[in-house]
Amino acid sequence: MPKYIVTFTKQETYEVEANNAYDAEDFALEMLADDEYAFIDGPVHEIEIEEIKPVIKAKWITHPEDAYWGNYIKRKICSNCKAVAHYDKQKEEFILTKHCDNCGAIMSI
Repeated sequence: MPKYIVTFTKQETYEVEANNAYDAEDFALEMLADDEYAFIDGPVHEIEIEEIKPVIKAKWITHPEDAYWGNYIKRKICSNCKAVAHYDKQKEEFILTKHCDNCGAIMSI
């Protein structure tokens, strides 16, 4: 079953498993109603949903050209969108973050 991230206007965010975005909205509203630490201003059914997006999982991989040619600096790219990770010139290494800045994928490092 696919996972979705549901973000409400009050910046409450829930990750739910659902068959589609409509079910994800319902499950997230149920979770919000049961969450004793959530800041709720009024009835749960009146809270607006800011965004529903599928969870994308990816990993940092070595750029194929760098692996083939044996380049000194091996660029790290997102396996989902092929965006290059940030490079720290002082440390001479790529900064492998937990999320891709380009597509928002959750990265396994």
